[in-house]
Amino acid sequence: MRALIIYHNDSPSWLYRHILKRGFRHCAVVIDDGQYWVGFNDQPGQPPILLIQDNEEDLAAHYRLKGDRTVQEVTFDRARPLSGGLALNTCVNSIKRLLCIRAWWVLTPHQLYRYLERAHAPLPSADRS
Repeated sequence: MRALIIYHNDSPSWLYRHILKRGFRHCAVVIDDGQYWVGFNDQPGQPPILLIQDNEEDLAAHYRLKGDRTVQEVTFDRARPLSGGLALNTCVNSIKRLLCIRAWWVLTPHQLYRYLERAHAPLPSADRS
């Protein structure tokens, strides 16, 4: 399945605005279910799950034009579900559970961004002629 991770500069908590890296203070995810984009934004005071639109439109470009710092497109495999465990209720841990990411050391939006950049980086070419 495809997913877009959207990183925001604003944060629902005043504390996070002072300790987290600028541009990576909150994150949300939109998942392509094959027919629609389904958004999940774990933020207090807002509905966490939204049906956004059909999946034909370039949603990544929409978020970039809206001013969000970074949009990362990833693919994930739901065949390896996560087992329960003790975790903080944060936007990062919510995304990790949804995308079946088993990186316990990833705690902040910027760490999630860096982890996904490494995990989804293209492999170097073996042909060096």
